[in-house]
Amino acid sequence: MMMKLMEGTDRKYVTLDDIPMRTLAKSDPETFIKTFAPPVFIDEVQYAPELFSYIKIQVDERQKKGDFWLSGSQVFRLMRGVSESLAGRVGLLDLFPLSQNEIYNHKPSKPFTADFAALQERVRGIPDASPVDIFARIYNGGMPQTIAAGIESRDRFYESYIRTYLERDVRDLSGDIDVLKFHRFMVAVAARAAQLVNFKAIADDAEIDQATVKNWLNILETLGLIFYLHPYSNNLLKRTIKSPKLYFYDSGLVCTSRTLEQRGSFNERRTKWCNLRKLCSI
Repeated sequence: MMMKLMEGTDRKYVTLDDIPMRTLAKSDPETFIKTFAPPVFIDEVQYAPELFSYIKIQVDERQKKGDFWLSGSQVFRLMRGVSESLAGRVGLLDLFPLSQNEIYNHKPSKPFTADFAALQERVRGIPDASPVDIFARIYNGGMPQTIAAGIESRDRFYESYIRTYLERDVRDLSGDIDVLKFHRFMVAVAARAAQLVNFKAIADDAEIDQATVKNWLNILETLGLIFYLHPYSNNLLKRTIKSPKLYFYDSGLVCTSRTLEQRGSFNERRTKWCNLRKLCSI
């Protein structure tokens, strides 16, 4: 998407996935900034937090908006660097999973509004979807990689996605953590997607205490995996007190968490059955 936005401009592009570029950015950030002078788009910038102070200097000296486009796939590391060095100098944009309109190539639509007439106009010309199609869309999710590659790589992508979050980003936020317990916690949360938040029920299913549930939900929210939908009320106090509903940003992630749980349960049952057969044969 960012590369698409750069078309027709003289903006330079550099990614810190490139090891030599990352090494230069970390070891000599001043030379890096001089080599890739603005306007520039730096991808995966969280790998070199040393750049942020030099970007700050450039921003303050040039006073030109849009000189630096920064992106990163590790939200926590990126935001930590931004908040420490670029507070008040940066605008933040979250990239959500693709919408149904984007996936199925409908005509570009106007910004969403709750106006009923605008909603009616929005649905005109959009073909109906059968229940089977709707369930398939929910299962497939909206991640660009899975949409581009097709259903064949969908399961592999989501399983790797979950594993990466567990082994990298979750540990960054909470240090030493029981990965198996956290995965069981994610399954319990996924099972209650679109329902009122119930800390006790999640704690019982995940076999952890409620304080840990609240802490781990904060982790999922910080990583941009879930969000809360608070009830509407004219009374602000009521909105604050009443329990919100919990949603995942991507439905494919919810379905994968449930699938992994069922696969794990099947493997456990198969192991127990094999052990039982061995005992019977002794």
